[in-house]
Amino acid sequence: MKSLIVMCVLVFGSSVALATGDYEAGQRLLETKLDTAAAVTFRRGAEAGDAKSQFMLGNLLGSGRGVPRNEPEAAAWHRRAAEQGHAEAQYVLARRYMTGRGVKRDMREAVAWLAKSPALNQRHAQYVLGLFYLNGNAVERSPETAAGWVMKSAQQGLPEAQGLLGNMYAERIGVERDYEKAFEWRLKAATVGNADAQASLGYMYALAQGVEINYPAAIEWSLKAAHQGSTMAQSNLAEFYARGRRGIPRDFAKTYLWSGVALKTGVEDPRAASRVARSKMLAAKELPAGRVAELDVAIERCWRKPATCPQ
Repeated sequence: MKSLIVMCVLVFGSSVALATGDYEAGQRLLETKLDTAAAVTFRRGAEAGDAKSQFMLGNLLGSGRGVPRNEPEAAAWHRRAAEQGHAEAQYVLARRYMTGRGVKRDMREAVAWLAKSPALNQRHAQYVLGLFYLNGNAVERSPETAAGWVMKSAQQGLPEAQGLLGNMYAERIGVERDYEKAFEWRLKAATVGNADAQASLGYMYALAQGVEINYPAAIEWSLKAAHQGSTMAQSNLAEFYARGRRGIPRDFAKTYLWSGVALKTGVEDPRAASRVARSKMLAAKELPAGRVAELDVAIERCWRKPATCPQ
């Protein structure tokens, strides 16, 4: 009996080793663009029970790469990988339940899988779970719990989480207000290109929130965000140039340009929209008609392609 058990263990161990080999072979085939062969290899490993192969097969079926696209089958393989504790599969399965891709949309199932994935330090899952608690989607709203999950994700370097955590510190959501920490987390996100964080950072430099007042820095960060289409940054630039600040002279042309781009992009807050529209109107009165016509052309171009806007 003992020898039979040993034999079973050896057979199982060999199967796992072979399945792992299929995963590695499949990855090499993908790298050389042999997608169909990779799909066959991943399927062999998936059917042998290898979670990584199951996850990859689900990805290929979901994208139609190397195999006909089949979302329900993709979801089934993602579930099998998730049930074995594969963190990425758990997150992807949660996203499927959130969007209804290959499964019936079910927000409670999404939360259940997200709650498993973060335990294995899946930073995207932690961030999304934080959003669920922040907005009260399928769970009881809890800003404090949200802050905990967002913090975990931010500490692992997810820019969206870092920017959101900065907002939470600035607006006292789930944590005590702390402008220095808000600045610190927004700077991390802004440095890697997060437009919302860049816009917020510009605002903090202008108001001396968590940092010494620095209008040139406010302009610099606001421009980075504005060139990515941030309406907040575009509106702020219009206000900065309309009033002028230390180291930043008044500039009616730039006021007219950025207020025009912001309004065309769409300023959601009615009061802010009214303020920006007034800045544009007053700037127009200070400019020659020909210059206004030139700026109107520039506004149209900047609105379509924010990255082409002048510095």
